[in-house]
Amino acid sequence: MFEKNSKWGIMDIQGKIVVKPTYERILLESEGMIPVKLKNKWASLISMEKLR
Repeated sequence: MFEKNSKWGIMDIQGKIVVKPTYERILLESEGMIPVKLKNKWASLISMEKLR
């Protein structure tokens, strides 16, 4: 995870941006899902590991 201009995104180990910094908050992955907050609402993204 990384922050840019008060928004959060996800970067892989090589430093490649996987999810652009658009979220107010991103929590750690749990059970294959990544909780994200946008416009005061929570949702979940599918983990990159789950897609492999």
